[in-house]
Amino acid sequence: MRLAHRGRRFAAAAWLAFALLSPPRAGWAAPTQKPAAGTDAPCDEQRAVALVRQQAEEAKSFEASAGQIGVLVRAADLLWPRDEEAARGLFSAAFDLATKYYRQRGDERQVDGRIAIVMPDQRFEVMRAVGRRDSAWARRLAEQTAEDSAREAEGAKPAAALPTQGVGDKLVHLAYDLLDVDRPAALAVARNSFRHPAGLHLPILFYKLAETDRAAADQLFRDALAAYSAAGTTHDLSYLSIYAYGLSEPVARVRAWTHAEVPTGFKPDPALVEQFTRALLARAEVVIRTPDQFSSDTDPNQWETTQVYSALLQLERIAQERAPHLRERIAEARARAGSAFGEGPRVAAEGYLNPGDTVGRLDTFEKMAESAESAATPQRRDGQTANAIHAARTLEHLARLEQLAGKVSDPQARRQLVNWLYARRAQLLARDGLFDEARRAADRVEELDLRSVLYFEIAREAIKRLEDKTRARELLDAVAAAANSAPNTAIKARTQLGVAHLLANFDALRSLEVLDAAVKTVNTLDNPDLATSFVLQRIEGKGFSTYGALNVPGFRLDNSFREAGARDFEGALISARKLSDRVLRATAVMGLASRCLEQPAQPKPQP
Repeated sequence: MRLAHRGRRFAAAAWLAFALLSPPRAGWAAPTQKPAAGTDAPCDEQRAVALVRQQAEEAKSFEASAGQIGVLVRAADLLWPRDEEAARGLFSAAFDLATKYYRQRGDERQVDGRIAIVMPDQRFEVMRAVGRRDSAWARRLAEQTAEDSAREAEGAKPAAALPTQGVGDKLVHLAYDLLDVDRPAALAVARNSFRHPAGLHLPILFYKLAETDRAAADQLFRDALAAYSAAGTTHDLSYLSIYAYGLSEPVARVRAWTHAEVPTGFKPDPALVEQFTRALLARAEVVIRTPDQFSSDTDPNQWETTQVYSALLQLERIAQERAPHLRERIAEARARAGSAFGEGPRVAAEGYLNPGDTVGRLDTFEKMAESAESAATPQRRDGQTANAIHAARTLEHLARLEQLAGKVSDPQARRQLVNWLYARRAQLLARDGLFDEARRAADRVEELDLRSVLYFEIAREAIKRLEDKTRARELLDAVAAAANSAPNTAIKARTQLGVAHLLANFDALRSLEVLDAAVKTVNTLDNPDLATSFVLQRIEGKGFSTYGALNVPGFRLDNSFREAGARDFEGALISARKLSDRVLRATAVMGLASRCLEQPAQPKPQP
């Protein structure tokens, strides 16, 4: 049985070369001379350093942008092992530019449909890169930024910003990145964040720290609880509730949230449960006594009265299992809150926390699917179905959602949901080695550029199981043909970059040919995002918008040039210099140089 199954997968992989799409374009013949697979071109360290210095120098004349700052940061990181003084100068220049850029523009957003995506704060992007080289310096920069923000906030009117925009959450995100580099520095940065409103990264930081040092995580939580009990809101405490009770979601409605993965074997500490519950009850008492001070006519869903009521409603359920001696006091507070707040907050809170919800399962696929199947209105069912599709992790999950997706009332949302469902199915089938089924699922995706991404994923998984380089080239040529027929988008460019990335291991000349095609695609696009390793897809209907992400390793511009340059540096450099965008060109050139510079520095010859 095992041999027959393996033979089926191998046959499917070979068949894909001809059935995936049209065959490779006529007239192309494999080069007679190929560099040996896996053989790198000689590393010219001096030239690589010179190229990086050149990109950094040219970047100083670029138009102020996140791209300009990113080029300086990447150049500094590559130069650090060979010229630390120059690298420090570049990091300092990048941080100064990022600070100036932030003061001019603040937190930038890109609006996509109904969703406003908050762009990274470049000051913290610089700090993260600095932290990998000098964590103490990153800590000082973080403290300086926090002090500057505190001074600027004095007397300023509070802005209705998302928690992902606040300095506190940015500091916590930086602390998260520093944990594996310098734990004391990371904890100092995290504690510095407690002077600012809490955000969605804080419980994620607690959980990450708890995986290796539960005592340190518990102490950091106590420090945060003390700070937010004294000078925080229910909104701040709601983020802390996740770690206190070992949940994946906050107990109350918050302005922004993402999934928090509870570490395996994590059990809430009864002492922390007690401390947190008493702190939340104390905050609830303040709001219950003067509810008019905590409500808003402009944003009824964000009343603190709504947050308090939903938190107390949820705490009643939690207390049954984790704090039974406090349940009576919680129930009494919830009853008084209901009387004091009126109908509006109660209805909003109960809409957020369905009475049938079970603690700890609010965000599971099963619960989302049940919510979609039992939704009272078509609009609510559509939104719940979209959420469930993003939570689906198995083929069985997707099969359950297929019928729900077909019932979505909004035609545009239904088409997007069905496309996303088949895209996820194709990925899962490919990872299981079921290539023919994966191809059929990919064929049902309407967007040609997204379909080409899926063909690439299928080919990539098939190549892992192949030792025949000829068949591997055929698979990748078929994907390149599929991408060529798609409209010019960032997704198409990423597919071509991915094909070039993999071809570099089999056929350096063909890799450069596909890389040239990718450059031509990129040059037709306006400010494409080629730095991330995933593809975002939006699902939007009446009253809801959600995003999903397909992970596509190897699709970054710098990585593709890095691999191609390892086999044919000169050819890849020629392609990189054809990029019309100066930032992308610098990124590609430094990607070429990185393969050489990320190796240990060679000792200088003695005279």
